[in-house]
Amino acid sequence: MGSFCSLGTEVEKQKPKRLASCNCIEDILFSSGLFIQENQSMFSSIYNLISFPIGYGSYGEVWICDHIRSKEKRAVKIIDKLWLSSELIDKKSVLNEVDILKTLDHPNILKIFEYFEDERYYYIVMEYCPEGDLFDELEKVNKYDEDSAAKIMSQIFSAVSYIHNKNIVHRDIKLENILISSRDKNLHIKLIDFNIATFNIGKRLSKFTGTSFYIAPEVIKENYDEKCDVWSCGVIMFLLLTGKFPFDGSSREEILSKISQVNLNLKSVIMENISPAAKNLLELILMKNPKSRYTAKQALEHPWIRVNGCQRTDDKVLKKTLTRMLSITKKPKLKEVFQIFILGQVQENNQELKHLESVFLELDEDRNGVISRSELTDRLCMDMNLVDALKEVERIWKLVDNDGSGNIDYTEFLRAALQEESYVCKENLRKAFYYFDKDRSDTIEKQELMSWLSEGAIIPMEVIENLIEDADANGDGVIDFEEFQDLLIEKIEQEEFEKSAKNEHINDCEESFSLEEDTDIKLS
Repeated sequence: MGSFCSLGTEVEKQKPKRLASCNCIEDILFSSGLFIQENQSMFSSIYNLISFPIGYGSYGEVWICDHIRSKEKRAVKIIDKLWLSSELIDKKSVLNEVDILKTLDHPNILKIFEYFEDERYYYIVMEYCPEGDLFDELEKVNKYDEDSAAKIMSQIFSAVSYIHNKNIVHRDIKLENILISSRDKNLHIKLIDFNIATFNIGKRLSKFTGTSFYIAPEVIKENYDEKCDVWSCGVIMFLLLTGKFPFDGSSREEILSKISQVNLNLKSVIMENISPAAKNLLELILMKNPKSRYTAKQALEHPWIRVNGCQRTDDKVLKKTLTRMLSITKKPKLKEVFQIFILGQVQENNQELKHLESVFLELDEDRNGVISRSELTDRLCMDMNLVDALKEVERIWKLVDNDGSGNIDYTEFLRAALQEESYVCKENLRKAFYYFDKDRSDTIEKQELMSWLSEGAIIPMEVIENLIEDADANGDGVIDFEEFQDLLIEKIEQEEFEKSAKNEHINDCEESFSLEEDTDIKLS
């Protein structure tokens, strides 16, 4: 699960922006990051640790844990306060990683769910990736062919371009900090370990930090910006293609000296079977002068990535996804909140999500990690005229852009693109209910709902009361599981609900046919 590098004092903290004040239910703005909060319960009352640590670092360990009520498997980073300075504890600097990850919503960045603190430890609960990290994977295969390497690098560059667009510098990108979330014919990866990342808000950075083999020349000079991450990506690309570091040595001093002074050698024996396009990209991202070095966004546009790295989406999957997005309808606000919560916190990896991940990346033409109005308009214009496309895009935005950012984030996209029955199932509803029900009373109370919703937005109590009234069928002032379930599946009989889930293909055909009749829009 990556390493724990030094928690430097040069951390420019930037809390996630508070959303605008609202006076009615329809004004509520929310994102998946809203639900990443401190759990006031004891960690051991919510989770059980499994077996032994799967990762170690300077300040603690990474374990696998089970959520006691839902049985869902997660990973937890446990940080020992005994190893931290009093200054780091007082400032809660260790939670910098939490503050950063709250702002991120990208298919190639590890999810964080919640965190705890007691007298001795911090606990950061994260997504569990059972396939291990890219370091161990590379040791098994020795090196990758260019097609496989490009597909891995495309995902890494996409994640790095996204965080740079958010003004975040990772500062410790390395093989050990890239986990494999799943594998089919290709690896699906997640960037992790933001504990020494920082918000770089219009200024140069100066703290010497990172892992020796991956450190950029300008970091050694203690004067750098986000392009230090691109250099680290270049080291990873070189490793994937050759199995060797571009600059190595028998000591830290020798490694840093070569990084600073020795030119990249692309004519060595280990590079003789590497294509000119791959060599060209390596030259551009391993430029010693950061001013001449490519950005992550430019790397994504390089022909080697464009030709080899893109995983083309199946046309049927793309058209089905667009059909679902076009057929999305207005839902009760509380239902939208719970759906975003389920997608951001509960939903397990499955094959449909992998298909949708590729659709998202294809619609995100400029690879900045969000879908813009113009990107979706351009795609819809392949199947309808511009006036209709603009009209549909504006309608979709009003229904899907839950945080009011002006773009569609990944979790917002999933809510619009996934067939509801695939994630609003009884098992996921029960898991979501358990996470909201923090006091284990088997009801969601006003105070619990307020604690979730007031973290990211200024919401008056009367708005919370109205939200509960939407779901509180028996009028007792709380939401029990049956009411929660009714709200999310809109009082569909369970037998019919289960039947519809089994007949997804039939429903999809009916949905598409209905869309063509109702809107007179046909995707060719």
